[in-house]
Amino acid sequence: MVPALPAQRPSFALVLSSHQVACWERAVYVSRDIKKAAHYPLNSHISDRVVLELRVRPGRVKRIDRDNHPLQFTWHANGYDTAWVPPNCCPRSVPSGLEEDCVFDPKRVQVVGIAKAPNPTVKNCLLQLLSNSKKPGRRGQSAAVVCSLCKRKTQQDSPHIKQQCWACGQNICILMTKHVCAAKP
Repeated sequence: MVPALPAQRPSFALVLSSHQVACWERAVYVSRDIKKAAHYPLNSHISDRVVLELRVRPGRVKRIDRDNHPLQFTWHANGYDTAWVPPNCCPRSVPSGLEEDCVFDPKRVQVVGIAKAPNPTVKNCLLQLLSNSKKPGRRGQSAAVVCSLCKRKTQQDSPHIKQQCWACGQNICILMTKHVCAAKP
């Protein structure tokens, strides 16, 4: 078995509702540290806490590695999709010392599993909801779109850029691995 690289490891949900925390913006908070995720929501009974396994497309990430960072409150307005706080770097903002990420757009976060539930009944109910949401034809779910030129899947709401070859004029996708130009000898 090959160990997953840090970027491939699952993220766990801290809070799935948008809310505002003193040092951040309204966003979805996630962490790769399951211990941190298991403590949320704060001030709730342990039997009410569920940790979800997520697939996160972080986009452009800003590292916030100290308290009073110049972009601590304005990272999204400066073109970043996610703010990342590494472990043990912001004692006032993140007193636990555990890593967290703040993802501005909830569409970048997808629930893929249940990492921890208070009991098997709750876990089974959540797994059933999750499996129902993955069935084709459900609201919010769309079939994968494949680029007609490079034959790769495109990300939701992000078609591949297509342009004409400068030499032969043939339509090509910028992600094509190989284009044999008919105009070249």
